[in-house]
Amino acid sequence: MLLVEGSVAGRFDRRNALIGMGLGPLGLLWVSRSVLARTSLPLRGDVAAVANGPQKGLPDEYARKGLDALAAAHRGGWNDGHRGAAVLAAFFFSREHDLDEDVVRSLRREIDAYTRANSQHFPPASPADSGDDAGAGRIETLRLVLKDRNPHPRGAGHDVIYAALALRALHAFPQLATDERVEGISRLLKMFWHRFQGPTGGIPHPGTAEYADTREMARTTLRRYLTPRHLVRSGPTRPVALIHWITHAEALVTLDELGYREESLRGFGVLERATNHPQEDNPEGRIVPKPAVPYSSLTAAFWDHPAVRDGEWLFSHSFKFPYSLYRLLKHADDPELERRSLERAGLLIANGVIS
Repeated sequence: MLLVEGSVAGRFDRRNALIGMGLGPLGLLWVSRSVLARTSLPLRGDVAAVANGPQKGLPDEYARKGLDALAAAHRGGWNDGHRGAAVLAAFFFSREHDLDEDVVRSLRREIDAYTRANSQHFPPASPADSGDDAGAGRIETLRLVLKDRNPHPRGAGHDVIYAALALRALHAFPQLATDERVEGISRLLKMFWHRFQGPTGGIPHPGTAEYADTREMARTTLRRYLTPRHLVRSGPTRPVALIHWITHAEALVTLDELGYREESLRGFGVLERATNHPQEDNPEGRIVPKPAVPYSSLTAAFWDHPAVRDGEWLFSHSFKFPYSLYRLLKHADDPELERRSLERAGLLIANGVIS
């Protein structure tokens, strides 16, 4: 069974979004009761809901496009997986939230602009669908790649981030689990074992962290994400590192939802090591922060903000970070933690690119 099956209390109303973040004389204006209860998040046992339910959000073709880009990424390098992962994150984000039409339009405009700017990473034509009943077996092959060949997540968790998005898409659309796609994604994941020797530079792996469940893991990660008092230019708590803590933790939650509990638990210790850093307070390394992006990404105001495109859409994280943050917050199920986490997200998006 799932480690966590709870839902966030309260109801979301479009009017109860984060309107601004210290951008005027009124300072921070927060009028939210709960931004998360509006989601219709498909959990394990209902993972295909995004495919079989009402066709809201981005069309199915975006799932195919994201998978194809992930499957082709091994021809370049492990970093190239960001492109397909971004499209899959945008797709699932649009499907698991009841977004207004103007929000979907803005999100689609941005993900389309992103794929055009990175067209070399998106194959022009998709391989044919499998057209057979072997999709489930091929998906299991991809799971075995995680289980048998990778003792722990590597590369700031990017291998499990890519794998979780790919597995979620393949479970939702098993007809897309062709030999070519599964083999390509498997090759991408295997690149991490050659590129990264381990998460701690030769120090023995810390093992499974002592979290009671995924909810405790989510809450712990979010509290650490909120701990640094200042944004810093470099080091383990710089903005992009904090963003990776969220995407890494969410990937472990998704693997558990999909039924890959062993693979999820294996990543807890690595996440613990990555996020458990003392507060750094070096005044010389602090960033003078730019004004925060109006957050929430459930509104068109977020996707229309120019900072979303900075640094090539924050090297894809303008899509993956909102997707992961809302999913992690739903598991944490803590309204105060939610409020503070979304406030910080607006600052991180605005300051993720450090010049």
